[in-house]
Amino acid sequence: MSTQKDTTFKFNEQQNRYELHVGEHTAIIDYIKKDDVLFMNHTEAPQALRGTGAAKKLVENALQHAANRGYKVVPNCSYVARYITEHPEWQAVLADKTAM
Repeated sequence: MSTQKDTTFKFNEQQNRYELHVGEHTAIIDYIKKDDVLFMNHTEAPQALRGTGAAKKLVENALQHAANRGYKVVPNCSYVARYITEHPEWQAVLADKTAM
């Protein structure tokens, strides 16, 4: 992946997505926010970022942002769901079943 200084994480509320800008490329997680629950629906990384760890870094940053704001997460995206399964320390950020 590119160096730290040209990697920027952004919570883009206007477009309902998290973004990780790496050089000229952007990986995204689309979400829908309902009250304080984020339904993370889709993760996408351009071909140039695939296999670089960018999507993983994006998910980590998005989950940390959600936790910092007190949001709960519903991982509708299979990539986010798999990440949380593989990193059980993020179980606390999951919304309870009634939010789904």
